[in-house]
Amino acid sequence: MSTIGRILRLAATAVAVALLSGCVTVHSPGDAGSDGPDPTARTVVDGVERWDLTGEPSTDAFGIPEDRIAGIYETDEPRPILLELPEGTSVQLEARLVSFERTTGSDGDRFSLGIRGATVAPEKLHRQLRSLADQLDLPPAEVDIFIAEVTNAPAEQTERVRYSSPSVTYGDLELGVAANVAPIADSGRFTLGGAWD
Repeated sequence: MSTIGRILRLAATAVAVALLSGCVTVHSPGDAGSDGPDPTARTVVDGVERWDLTGEPSTDAFGIPEDRIAGIYETDEPRPILLELPEGTSVQLEARLVSFERTTGSDGDRFSLGIRGATVAPEKLHRQLRSLADQLDLPPAEVDIFIAEVTNAPAEQTERVRYSSPSVTYGDLELGVAANVAPIADSGRFTLGGAWD
């Protein structure tokens, strides 16, 4: 499995386990009722949720309480998000969930990022993936191949059609994009995952 494939799988597994074990803080952005600290890396400007990922990753930056392993920021509907990355790059997208996970080892804390879009029709997912590919300088042809596979799949197919991009690195942050579509449901969603080295 590729490095970014491992990142995406580990991020998804960690969030699922954390949700089941109650070791996360889940709240809507700006929710005054949340018991978690306000993340210092997040601001909201003109209705756009901005995450400054150019600094050192930390529990303070991502709003992770000391006794928790993750901070999850989720809304019922997708919201506009701007990720400010190292090297002067930024990524604009719409998503329902932004999560940060901390793992602690002998070399200290390590952090990963997971962003999940809403479930949408394949045509809209195609546009979302092309936008992400353009902004992250990923091969657009691979997105088109994925959508062609979705289009050509039998309508009754239950097995998901999957896409996983190559990884890209900005500073110490390695990112990748994944997506899947269930042809029988005629819908799918993307995930943007990453980890700091």
